[in-house]
Amino acid sequence: MINESERPVIYAGGGIVSANCSRKLELLARKLRCPVTTTLMGQGIFPPTDALYLDTIGMHGSMCANVAVNEADLVLALGVRFDDRVTGNVDQFITDGRIIHIDIDRNELNKNKTVTLPICADIALALEQLVEGVTPRPTAQWLDYLSILKRQFPYELGRDGVITPQRAIRLLSKLTNGEAIVSLGVGQHQMWAMQHYASARPRSFLSSSGFGTMGYGLPAGIGAKIAQPG
Repeated sequence: MINESERPVIYAGGGIVSANCSRKLELLARKLRCPVTTTLMGQGIFPPTDALYLDTIGMHGSMCANVAVNEADLVLALGVRFDDRVTGNVDQFITDGRIIHIDIDRNELNKNKTVTLPICADIALALEQLVEGVTPRPTAQWLDYLSILKRQFPYELGRDGVITPQRAIRLLSKLTNGEAIVSLGVGQHQMWAMQHYASARPRSFLSSSGFGTMGYGLPAGIGAKIAQPG
């Protein structure tokens, strides 16, 4: 299925973080020349400035990422759970493309979204085998199309000359090169951080995500400081 695909997309999430295999994900994407979109739980698992990165998917994600998964002929869903904040109306999410879903938890397969090929596996081992086994197809035309979308529909920064929260977060991202540990509560600032803070490494974007725990940011920040005093 992968070797037949001309418009593939990798949709990756927290399972990549849990398995510590972001480098293997990167190797697969580069071998296939396949664009990558991540969930809120997957922040930092793919280089944010890379041309293959489409940014975050979902109701607060990028236009480019959302169009890509719905126009792809194959979606590789890796360590994700098809959360409703990603899919919206799940019946209208990826209606035409084929889906390969790999997850270590068998209960997640075909739970929220019926897929073409569900695979219960350790994602790190699965990625190793995929990198060895796939044969890339030309994707230049697909990547060019998505690149145009990315330029046409950027995240909004607010009015010029006004210090908006979005601009402040983007400046923090630039000043830290995305290398800081960021700790978030729940609400609008969480979505702005997801959009404008370009996390450059896994396990550095601390969010309660699907738990929606308001107040999470302060104790998580204290914990991060204890674990990483620098």
